[in-house]
Amino acid sequence: ALAAVVLAAGSFTLTGHTLASAHRWLLAPLLMAHALVLAFWFGALWPLARVTREEPLRAAAGVLASFSAAAVWLVPLIALAGAGMAVLLLPAAAALLEPYGRLLLLKVALFVLLMGLAAWNRLRLVPAVERGEAAALRSLRASLAAEYLLICGVIGVTAVMTGFFSPA
Repeated sequence: ALAAVVLAAGSFTLTGHTLASAHRWLLAPLLMAHALVLAFWFGALWPLARVTREEPLRAAAGVLASFSAAAVWLVPLIALAGAGMAVLLLPAAAALLEPYGRLLLLKVALFVLLMGLAAWNRLRLVPAVERGEAAALRSLRASLAAEYLLICGVIGVTAVMTGFFSPA
């Protein structure tokens, strides 16, 4: 399964803007990290929601705390890798006014919303679930669903951005 995930994420480095760039040797690993961490986050949301519905509160709290401990270190890599790619791909700051740049800014705005939800979950909801607060568990389920939808939005914006426009 791990080999399949790496192959799938690696396939993104074989097409698109990163392939044609003179900075390919930097862009490929940045894109790979970007895709792998996003896959980790997105892929964890459904099982986390399921755990909150099907497991006892204490067990769910333990799984949530474990995910949160890993995510706090991994998820910021999405932003770091994305920023690195943007710096290497955009010819100048004025490119942010072009369609590719505007979509990139929309993607960043959606990511900021995601980070806000993730921070709310980590700092407020998960500790409340660990204390046994049932209302926090319901709020967390809603927050996980919102994260899922926002990530779908980010993926959709990315598909349009990279499929129809060039950063140059």
